[in-house]
Amino acid sequence: MLRRNATKDYSMIYNTLPSVEEADSEVSRNDFKDKAHFLKEVSRLLRKHNLQQKLGIALLHKHCKVREGERMVESPEIVNGEKALVTKPIRSVSNIGVPTVWSIEDGQYHPLEYTTDTLACDLFNESEIPIEFLSDFAALSDSSPIGRYLGLAVVERAFYNDNEKQQQIPLEYSNFKNRHNVVFLKRQCDLRNTIQTAWSFKEDNDVTLECESKSYCIARCQRQCWSEPDGHRREHVGRHGVSYEHKYT
Repeated sequence: MLRRNATKDYSMIYNTLPSVEEADSEVSRNDFKDKAHFLKEVSRLLRKHNLQQKLGIALLHKHCKVREGERMVESPEIVNGEKALVTKPIRSVSNIGVPTVWSIEDGQYHPLEYTTDTLACDLFNESEIPIEFLSDFAALSDSSPIGRYLGLAVVERAFYNDNEKQQQIPLEYSNFKNRHNVVFLKRQCDLRNTIQTAWSFKEDNDVTLECESKSYCIARCQRQCWSEPDGHRREHVGRHGVSYEHKYT
């Protein structure tokens, strides 16, 4: 039921996703009440099936359009001398790692993004996900007014763990010209200028509180996303809250 390989309609499914701004706007409506309820129920389901260390939730969105035969694949790279996770369209499907984000249509799970990150691959492959959980999550997604914008995901990365002691936050940037999304780890940032795009849950969740409070989310697994129509700007000090100039353009 949980698809490993994308269908022939991958490009159509991926390209119909909203932008990150549109998805965030829809999820944040109704004073976050729908979002808080959805995350609370996801937390309950994950704990019920002991999956909170394996799975999380992602904001379903696109940063570019993919062409027929392409897949969005995330891999560790060095960008301007900095460690990064780069997601970009890949045409070859022989070495794309494992799926990490799924949308649901008519009760079927469709992979939207893949990764070669070692920890994510291990988590995906370590055990089967119970059919009961997948059915319950699909039912929750179908019944929620924001379910179409929040999908099942493997959100842990070895890339994050390498920098855990530095308490850095993953920040995702878009380069529209090259159709690349790049995640860097930043020590300081102003979260008011970002959009939360991934959530993970711990054993001792306080499910009565919203995820923005960080009460039941692992901070290092909250991926933030920022973009502008003309692409990634060179200078971020002040406006975007990054503590030093970023060289990725």
